[in-house]
Amino acid sequence: MSFTLQLYRAPGGEPLLLEETQRYFDRQPYFQQVESPDLPDGSAAFLYESEISGVRFTFLFDGGEEERCAAAWDDHPGDEPVALPTPLTLTLDVNRPPDWAQEAFPIVAEAGLALHLWAERANGQTAEPVDVDALIERWNAANAAAGWGQKKRPGCAGALLGLGPWLSGS
Repeated sequence: MSFTLQLYRAPGGEPLLLEETQRYFDRQPYFQQVESPDLPDGSAAFLYESEISGVRFTFLFDGGEEERCAAAWDDHPGDEPVALPTPLTLTLDVNRPPDWAQEAFPIVAEAGLALHLWAERANGQTAEPVDVDALIERWNAANAAAGWGQKKRPGCAGALLGLGPWLSGS
């Protein structure tokens, strides 16, 4: 199960291009572009993976969505600047420790600043500047709905010391 977040271009911006997205993620630590035959033409997946914390998440630039997003830009009258969709989405697994969100969403905010992106609001209808605390709160709610915290899990120290069964109450 995962938490998915649609990203939008901030008002007044131009459509987001794959080349721009690739240049940005190529310069970021812990990111690598992942090749897959399952990706539509013109698409790319950018995987963040920290060997230190174990946190993983993916930004997907869906080339199949590029036309739909471009149509939204073409259909919008230019007199009122609004955030318009991009083919870029974030996917972060749920049923994970809370520190996953605490590591991921500041990175999402950095990408938002660099690429002039906004995040969809919880209502899914509009977008707003990336708000790390709001996104952590939304992810925590999705994480709880996925079952995180419903049963005790051993901490890292307990697992390393062989105390897992004792800590979990087994």
